[in-house]
Amino acid sequence: MPDLPALVSGLSTAPALLPAVVLMSGLGPTEVPSVVGIVLVLQPAIVLMWWSWRAAPARGGPGAPAGRESEAPPEPADTAPTSETPNPADAASPSETPEPADAASPSGTPKPTVRERALEAAEAADAAPTSETPEPADAAPESEVPAAEAAPTPLRRAGGQLIGAREAQEDEFGFIDGSTLDPDGRHPVVIVADGMGGHAGGEMAGRLAVRAFVDAYGLDGAPADRLGAALDAANRSIDDAVRENLSLDGMGATLVAATVTTDGLEWISVGDSPLYLYRAGRLKRLNEDHSMAPVIEALRESDPATARGMNPNELRSALVGFEIAKVDASPMPELLLPGDLIVAATDGLNTLSVDETASIVSDCRGDGPEAVTDALLAAVAARAVPTQDNATVAIIEIPDRPS
Repeated sequence: MPDLPALVSGLSTAPALLPAVVLMSGLGPTEVPSVVGIVLVLQPAIVLMWWSWRAAPARGGPGAPAGRESEAPPEPADTAPTSETPNPADAASPSETPEPADAASPSGTPKPTVRERALEAAEAADAAPTSETPEPADAAPESEVPAAEAAPTPLRRAGGQLIGAREAQEDEFGFIDGSTLDPDGRHPVVIVADGMGGHAGGEMAGRLAVRAFVDAYGLDGAPADRLGAALDAANRSIDDAVRENLSLDGMGATLVAATVTTDGLEWISVGDSPLYLYRAGRLKRLNEDHSMAPVIEALRESDPATARGMNPNELRSALVGFEIAKVDASPMPELLLPGDLIVAATDGLNTLSVDETASIVSDCRGDGPEAVTDALLAAVAARAVPTQDNATVAIIEIPDRPS
């Protein structure tokens, strides 16, 4: 409703508007009194309608600005009482500015509380799919990688020596990567040398030969080539030592070396140091004997008199620093089977016959290479031969099954 002062002011000014109304209407002089009378009678109603029209924009009527809602505000029942105390669990933390829990949104829907928004966010996070990618069902576990790719095959090895009746130990032995069978080239190698040439020379010759062989054995090339190159290096080491000290002239050494590869066993040897392959109770010599013993054995039937005059321990070939007279090398890799033993030794082991040696190996092989080595040397010592030479045994075992 318009206020009363404004309405009174409108009624008081209405007569002043009559002349203007008459002129605009175009009425004649005879018609003016009738019109004026009508206007005076209707003056209060006209003024009231005029003020109602003026006040209409404030109430959202026809004159309201475009885009505004003309509906009445929400019912009081939709709004919670301001005196209601909110639940403490819904209260915001001190660092947050909480929105009123009972405030209505512009569309009339109550706004969610801080706690409700947090719960909704947690539920959405739980429902969201994880970013982890599951492993394929057919992927093999790491433990199922083939043994040749996962790790080298472990090999057991052992070596030992007996000084015998000699004053010094002139034998020497060594291993190269002898603990594994690696398909990438690091093949296990066993080396045994028997020095000769007197007390000082013999002890030095065996040690020099093995050390030079180990240092020269490379990783590149075929096993046979690597064995040959290392043997040449061992021979040169003796020549170099004699050149530096002429008192060592005449020293030398036998040498046998064997390598276990993925194709089998390959070896190279000079002299009389034996290389055996043990398999299923039998002992087989693989390398050639460069002593005079095989020659004497062959002459016993055709020329016994000549045979009787020969020394079986004399060597036909040895490492003495110049051209090697005879070298024995494997013509092709010797096939190896699970459970085989490679036995390299010096001629001091010859105190035992081949059959005796095979029997001892059979009895002890289940306890490992170290037990076999100890048993063989103990058997040699038990013979108590007055002229017993140094004896050395070095063994590599092929595992019963891949590890």
